[in-house]
Amino acid sequence: MESEEHEFFIEVEDPGPVYDVADAFIQLHQELDVAFPRSFVDTHLSGITHLHNVNCGGDRPENCDLHDLLVARCKHYGTDIRTAKRRLLDGLSESRPYFANVFPFGQDGAGGQYCFDNTMGDDPFIAKFDWDYHFLARSFDEFLARSKGEDVPPISEQEVTEFVERLPELW
Repeated sequence: MESEEHEFFIEVEDPGPVYDVADAFIQLHQELDVAFPRSFVDTHLSGITHLHNVNCGGDRPENCDLHDLLVARCKHYGTDIRTAKRRLLDGLSESRPYFANVFPFGQDGAGGQYCFDNTMGDDPFIAKFDWDYHFLARSFDEFLARSKGEDVPPISEQEVTEFVERLPELW
């Protein structure tokens, strides 16, 4: 079976309501007590709203529509980081304390949430929350590199085991 050609591209959409992106990150840091990775901040500063053909190791590439920072301005989903975070926590019960340090930053076409998982500290890894919880990348930089089809060391079985062992029992 031949592999399909993998094309990665980024789309910049009409920015919608105007606000200072740097100030928005400061506000989110204060409200949510989270520091986002520099590459994520730079992605927003450059006006990028969508990552297309994200290679997450599955059967086919996916799209990732980035959540807005403060105001729902994206015409596709119309949500922002705070709203996505609230919706994520509202759908959980026993495992809710674990996910207090998980921050959705984008979603796929089926509503699966791409998240920063800060449960190991300030250098978050990337996970996807849909009907399950998947370890996708060790960092946002690696997530972008994987998305571009760059050669990135695969996630080891040991890393996956450590990831799964940290999940709450009732998950």
